[in-house]
Amino acid sequence: GAPGGGGVREVLRRSEGVCLQQYQKEEFNPQGAAALIARSGKALDPTQATAFTSLYRWRDSAAREHDESTGYVLPTALMFKLVRVQPGDAQAVIDACKPSVPSIVRQRASEIASV
Repeated sequence: GAPGGGGVREVLRRSEGVCLQQYQKEEFNPQGAAALIARSGKALDPTQATAFTSLYRWRDSAAREHDESTGYVLPTALMFKLVRVQPGDAQAVIDACKPSVPSIVRQRASEIASV
């Protein structure tokens, strides 16, 4: 480094600037569900598409509430599985997600069943 520690001071100054930046979560995009369905190439009937959109909104809300990613709360593949199965109660939600049931899904399975 340079004599006098000027390089270290510059690094610290830039680091302070980075630390002062505040993370802003993306706004919820209601069109995101339709885009996700389209990207997947999966064909959903109107009832399934409506259920997917509701589940998409629930997942976003739960992720924000728990400060987790949407994929952690409920992976997209499980969302498609749930709309195909259309579980009627909490145990059916858990069974549909086996063998690897996300913890938030397990905790809020009755909520998901009513979505």
